[in-house]
Amino acid sequence: MQFYSLRAIYGTDDQRNALHGSDSFSSAEREIRFFFPDSIIEPVPTGQAAKDYLSHEINPTLLKGLTALCKQKPEDPVVWLADWLIDNNPNKPKIAGNGPSVEDA
Repeated sequence: MQFYSLRAIYGTDDQRNALHGSDSFSSAEREIRFFFPDSIIEPVPTGQAAKDYLSHEINPTLLKGLTALCKQKPEDPVVWLADWLIDNNPNKPKIAGNGPSVEDA
């Protein structure tokens, strides 16, 4: 069986270990602080906070995408859903079509 993960492709030996994966959550936090010392690390929501976040921020858009996926029945559903999520990201800025341009101002 072949594996197509980035780790399988690029992490084959000590010399070609082009990727690093933390072995635990606490290691990941420590390593992020090491590589990105000026970054603000927000806490990962857990318990009810995680459920609330999923319920309000993720599930509505994902449900619409999965419904559209079932109606379309594309040949490659994973790629189709990924494209749909990119195109329908509610946090994506909207670009005005026929408004004035910078040159017009």
